[in-house]
Amino acid sequence: MPPVAVRKPVTIPDLWFINGAEASCSFLQTASRSAAAAFLVGDEDARIRRVQAFSIIGNDAYPALGLEAARLAAGGRTPILGGQPAWLKLESRLIELDEDGSLRFAASPIATIEARTVSAGDVLSGGVADGRFKDKTVLIGSSLPNLGGLRSTASMPL
Repeated sequence: MPPVAVRKPVTIPDLWFINGAEASCSFLQTASRSAAAAFLVGDEDARIRRVQAFSIIGNDAYPALGLEAARLAAGGRTPILGGQPAWLKLESRLIELDEDGSLRFAASPIATIEARTVSAGDVLSGGVADGRFKDKTVLIGSSLPNLGGLRSTASMPL
């Protein structure tokens, strides 16, 4: 679980409390530098425009996937959570959250996503240059489109 510091007073949004979740395989979690959560809740039209900043499962607070990727890419310092309504300080950036503790989600254009996406099969077979991932934050996973795992964002299917 990544660190988070709290500056009081702070109001933790109800949306962050999750009754249950499925975690990654234990061997992946053990080998990773961090863990994050990605709970996507659609607006009234079911499109994803916002993501919650944190998810709290039991006594553990997990940052949103994007926040944790940004934290690691910036050097991995501890984020500070505070305020009423809640805000988040990540490095020198103060991030104001929506009333429900959400952040605006903006999907990259499809061409940008395709340019930075690499097949795991290509990596495992040695078809990707060794330096491709040097000094990069790398996310490993799948959206499982064949299992109905895609949800629409404001700009495209996710």
